[in-house]
Amino acid sequence: MNARKFLLFTALAEIPTGLFLLLSPAIVVRLLLGADFNTVPELVISRVCGAAILCIGIINGMTSRKVPVQSGRVVIAGMTVYNFVTMILLTCSAVQYKVVPLLLFAILVHAVLGVISIFLLRKPA
Repeated sequence: MNARKFLLFTALAEIPTGLFLLLSPAIVVRLLLGADFNTVPELVISRVCGAAILCIGIINGMTSRKVPVQSGRVVIAGMTVYNFVTMILLTCSAVQYKVVPLLLFAILVHAVLGVISIFLLRKPA
């Protein structure tokens, strides 16, 4: 996978995820973690996370159109950190709370994307 395809794929995954978290955070949390919540702080924090994920998708989508070498590498470096941190947080959730199929899928996807991004960063510019 080249940098352009990687960025486009992540944009196509993160934009709907971010929008869904913004619009229906309780549903996303229920599907992903098998947990319910309805308090205002939980909803606000989930929506803020949704906005951040949406921004990640937009940045990746815009960068995928024309990938200047340096800015593409910067975005991919950020995605490397994002994917591995997200994978760790979701794995901790699975270990401490409840394992649901969508959660395992999300862990796997973030792990694979993290590994791909490392390979993309190791390619000579």
